[in-house]
Amino acid sequence: MATASLLAGAALAVLAGYRLAAAVGPSRWGSRVAASFAFGVLALPPLLLLAGLARLPLGALSMAALALLLAAATHAALPRGAPAPTAAAPREPWLEATRAIAAGALALALAKLARTPLWGWDHYAIWGTKARRLLEQGRLELAFLADPAFEAARGDHPLGVPMLWRLLALGEIPSIFLIRLTHAALLLALGVVVALGVERVARSRRAGALAAALVWLSPLGWDSGLVGLADLPLALGLALAGAALLAPASPTRAAGLAVAIGALPWIKQEGWPLALLLAGAALAIPQPTEARRTIRNALAGLALPLAAGAALFQTTALPRGKPYLDGDWRARAVERAGELPELALHAARLLADPTLLGLWFLLPAALAAALLRRDRAAAAPLAVVHLELLLALAVVYLSYPNPYDQLNAALPRVSAALVPLGLLGVAELFAGGGVGGGRAGEEAAASLRAP
Repeated sequence: MATASLLAGAALAVLAGYRLAAAVGPSRWGSRVAASFAFGVLALPPLLLLAGLARLPLGALSMAALALLLAAATHAALPRGAPAPTAAAPREPWLEATRAIAAGALALALAKLARTPLWGWDHYAIWGTKARRLLEQGRLELAFLADPAFEAARGDHPLGVPMLWRLLALGEIPSIFLIRLTHAALLLALGVVVALGVERVARSRRAGALAAALVWLSPLGWDSGLVGLADLPLALGLALAGAALLAPASPTRAAGLAVAIGALPWIKQEGWPLALLLAGAALAIPQPTEARRTIRNALAGLALPLAAGAALFQTTALPRGKPYLDGDWRARAVERAGELPELALHAARLLADPTLLGLWFLLPAALAAALLRRDRAAAAPLAVVHLELLLALAVVYLSYPNPYDQLNAALPRVSAALVPLGLLGVAELFAGGGVGGGRAGEEAAASLRAP
């Protein structure tokens, strides 16, 4: 039953995201389905939550109707053609071997997922509790979040991921098996989106397969503690935004980028600064004047309303939570000043953990190289990654009673979710064209002229 409902819910997501998938440029049907699914699971939960806030019923039929409405709207508003494709790459040596490595990495990750129970405390205390209690008789019911008995559920956290599970369960209470199946589907979609973005930027299918393998071998694929949490959906949203950010200019690319940015605040609280940083990155990358105008219009017409909807939902439907910077955080900053070098060293040890595959040595080096080369196209996504990481470290330093314990718990998850976006920046750095210059710039101008 869980498999059937997941397939039906996934079909709704594919339908809803099909036109937006052109933003990341899939040319093969399997990649198109994966990218469509990714956009659908990002875009539908916010709309369902807002519909629930308006007291509309949320069952299988209403979910299907909303998916059809979103599909019709995107088909009517966006041009049929995908962004102008890059020239076909010549046959690459070791391409099949690299693809085999990527397939093996995915198979190993899925095998571990199949053998490991869903055990994360955050799932049972926060995300899973909300998914089970979110709907009552097909209506959005959130009164339980204000109950002191559910204090550990962090009632002020976004509800996009619990609603995603409800979507894929067609409105029913999601089983543990469905949540694990959803994790597998999201992991597959994430690898495909990263591969598409890297392949387009680097003009190399081998590079795309290698990037997917790194994602599936990273903690996003291997850390069973992430199953049933919001970090993998957050990574998927960031990957979609990054792939669209570096794609040739087109109205579909702008719409996909704006939807990905606007949906981030619905996933986790970290989505708010990430959305602002990515919006700034989209405007900072060199690109033709018309492309910049298209991006601005999409951010104003899609990303801003989605984010405003998240703010409205947060303030009207969710209980007020304790601010991260509660209390005299200035005094804490002064008191802990002597510990700062030790805390920084502890964070560096966590980022150097072998499970992160040395990627947090690569990403800072890539950012430094992009800044030295004045490559704004590569520097933009890499800067987003590092600024978000620094913000997370600052919050831990200023707000938590025991910053070491919180670093141990949170930093591996935050750093893992940022890796896919960082890999796209690294690919842009090695490609060296820049979104607004060279061959990519010519493609951008041509795609704007295309029907």
